[in-house]
Amino acid sequence: MQQADKNFSDALAAHHRGELATAQAGYERCLAHNHDHPSALVNLGSIHRNRGEIEAALRYFNRAVAIVPNDFAVRFNLAACRAFPYICDNHIY
Repeated sequence: MQQADKNFSDALAAHHRGELATAQAGYERCLAHNHDHPSALVNLGSIHRNRGEIEAALRYFNRAVAIVPNDFAVRFNLAACRAFPYICDNHIY
């Protein structure tokens, strides 16, 4: 689990710097160690949504909702992607 947290932390820092390819790779490494990491799933969904890859974004958001169904931020990202798929407001989780 520690490796997943380190990968997530590094990915999140890259995401905040706007280094989306680096962030994506870090979130994917995080998921390789913990495939149920909701924040990594949501942030990957956000990256895909920003690229206009709506189906991929929805897959990640739906996986996150299945893990933490009562988390408002996770549900918000899923609902926003469904309602406004091409409006990107970068809610990093």
